[in-house]
Amino acid sequence: MAWERIGYEVLGSAAASISISVPTPYDFYRITAYIVNDANAVKYLLLRFNGDSGANYATQNVAANGGTVSGIRNTGDTKVQLTNTASIAASQTASVSAIIAKPAAGVKGQVISQAGYNATVIYEAAGGEWNNTAAEITSVALVASSNNFAAGSSFLLEGLAL
Repeated sequence: MAWERIGYEVLGSAAASISISVPTPYDFYRITAYIVNDANAVKYLLLRFNGDSGANYATQNVAANGGTVSGIRNTGDTKVQLTNTASIAASQTASVSAIIAKPAAGVKGQVISQAGYNATVIYEAAGGEWNNTAAEITSVALVASSNNFAAGSSFLLEGLAL
C-alpha cells in the first residue's frame, strides 16, 4: 500500500482555480500545493470537491502571525477554507499540505491542512469537513477567493486505497 499519484498541475498562465479529476475513489487523499499569488489583492485558499459550491462545508482555522494567534469557525459554508485568518499578499507564495479522509460513500469527507506563507512567515492549521455523505470524491479543486493564482502555481493530488 502506497500513495499513488492521481494528478499534477502546474499553471502556465494565471487561473482562478486548479482542479484535478479523480478517476477511481480512494480512501485517503493527500494534497501538496505551491501557490504563487498574482500581483493583485490578497486571497484565501479554498478547497472544493466535485464542483460542489453549496453550503456543505465547515472549517475551523487557527493562524499564528508573529506573536498573535487567532482562530475562526465557519459552518454552512461553500468551501473548506485552508487559509482564513491570514491571507497571501500580492506577489507572495504559500505552501499547503492537506490530508483528506473519505473512505466510502455514506461518510463525510474530513480535511486537515497546514499552510505557511513567505510574506511574514505565517502558519495556519485548519480542520474541515465536506458534509456530502452520498458521493465519492470525483474531483478536487484549489480555488482562489479572489483574483488568480499566478503562473508557476502547482498542485499535486495523491490517493491511498486500503
